[in-house]
Amino acid sequence: MGEIYLAKLWKRVIASLLDYGVVFALAITFYMFLSNGIIDIGFHNASLKQEQFKLQEKSHLFDVTKENETISQVKLLEFDEEDINSYKSFLNAIHDFYYDFLTLDNKSNENLNKEYFLFDENKLENAIFKIENINDSIEDFILKDEIVNIETLEKVSKNDTEKYIETISLYFLSEEKGVYNLSLTYFTNTEEFKNIDLNIAYVERIEIMFSMLFSSLIVFAFPLLFNKNGETLFMHFLKLGYSNRNGYKVNFALKIIRLVVTLTLNTISMYLYLIPFLINILFLFITKEKRSLIDIASGMVAIDMVRSTIYQDYEEMKKDEK
Repeated sequence: MGEIYLAKLWKRVIASLLDYGVVFALAITFYMFLSNGIIDIGFHNASLKQEQFKLQEKSHLFDVTKENETISQVKLLEFDEEDINSYKSFLNAIHDFYYDFLTLDNKSNENLNKEYFLFDENKLENAIFKIENINDSIEDFILKDEIVNIETLEKVSKNDTEKYIETISLYFLSEEKGVYNLSLTYFTNTEEFKNIDLNIAYVERIEIMFSMLFSSLIVFAFPLLFNKNGETLFMHFLKLGYSNRNGYKVNFALKIIRLVVTLTLNTISMYLYLIPFLINILFLFITKEKRSLIDIASGMVAIDMVRSTIYQDYEEMKKDEK
């Protein structure tokens, strides 16, 4: 075995952070290209998202912006309690969602019906008719005609105009009982929406995996396989390299093992909130030889290439001694 000096911890940490900084930057860039359809690997998340946008448009519950027949933005409807047209648009949207968009299968779904608000069609039609033809102020209209059923809300006296109007607003927008938010929840629980959402999530996972693998190959594969001592780009700049546990040069088999372990850990990290990556770094601080989890799995030790002398094997070391 030659004369081996372990790499300084601060150099290992800096090299790792810089290497992974490039990996994650490339992964994010590649993922953006994939998700926007700029790069096609056989999966079409952009088209799936358009399909989801079109379903949201069809539900009548969203404000949709189009550019050349392509939906560019989908937003929730905005409610203004002082604008009579806002009441009108919300009532129409809710009516069209429930009586135009929802199928009989949706309406007969017992699990949904037990949990979410079901509308009274006659009452809703009557409320829309009244609000379409009202010329009074909103306050007068609400005081004269109860346009919505607020039995599920706190009982409020019509004499308390301000409180009553607030209650009507809650009827539309309350997170727990608001008819609009309940409609949104009902919509996202329909089979059609859930199927598209699951497909998008599935494709996103594949895109994330491809992005991480591609960026990891760029940063780790070529330097690891073709650099003399298996060092990464930033390890090379900091004059660091690898030897095996016996202090000899790493062979091609060890480099392949390290690459496989690295690609596996990086891909898993994308799904586990970078926890495996952080554990890999943590091992540098707690192991005697300042070895990361990847170092241990691949049987390598990071060394200072300026001060160390390493040989291919025992025979080469003996020849040099002579």
